[in-house]
Amino acid sequence: MKDILKQIHDAARSLKLKLPFTPECDPAHDLIDRIIELCGQSAQDKALEFLRARHENVESAYVLQYHVDGKWLAVRIPRHQPFGQQVEWCASKGASLIDVTMQINGAAKLSSLTETFSITDFK
Repeated sequence: MKDILKQIHDAARSLKLKLPFTPECDPAHDLIDRIIELCGQSAQDKALEFLRARHENVESAYVLQYHVDGKWLAVRIPRHQPFGQQVEWCASKGASLIDVTMQINGAAKLSSLTETFSITDFK
């Protein structure tokens, strides 16, 4: 399913570049933007579901750093993207491990938890 969503996402982005920016094309641009957004949310939901299965009340998460070739790196992680896309980005860079910081809301108290995961945990 992940590969199909990636193909849909890439096709939608390609199509958007081919559409002219004119008032009559605005509905088409809105539709394509929504398709791209939904594809991104689907990837995010899967990654967050994995975290929520391990820890209760996880509200959000982000990749703190990733491990490649014996080194921990934190450069260029796309933190503006949803968590699932951050995980996919790390996987594309050849990461074997990732440190994930989770925001957990328990008993009206917001706390952070950082844990190391194998990149294969999210596949």
